Amino acid sequence: MSPAGVDDHLEVTGRYFREGRGEYEVTETYADSRPLPPHPESTWPFTVGELVTALATAGLRVTRVRELPVDVRQRNPELVQDQDGFWRLPGDPLPLMLTLTATIP
Repeated sequence: MSPAGVDDHLEVTGRYFREGRGEYEVTETYADSRPLPPHPESTWPFTVGELVTALATAGLRVTRVRELPVDVRQRNPELVQDQDGFWRLPGDPLPLMLTLTATIP
């Protein structure tokens, strides 16, 4: 799912509820965008609900879920970098990342 700006409105151009593996050709590292030889990368989409449910089903106690309006890299051209180095959509209209804390009961 990637948002795209259209006449100052946000338009969702993908599906949040997807199934199956996503496959992409990658040419840089995830963490710091250093160049790499082109290679395939696979991703598996999970909703926030699926993630929390999987942890609870595994016996962990979820103690905190926090949604953030920032990302650690520029995943699409509409994102702008803030003074802390994070990437944001103007106006922070959507969460772009989440943090989760869980403990073993």
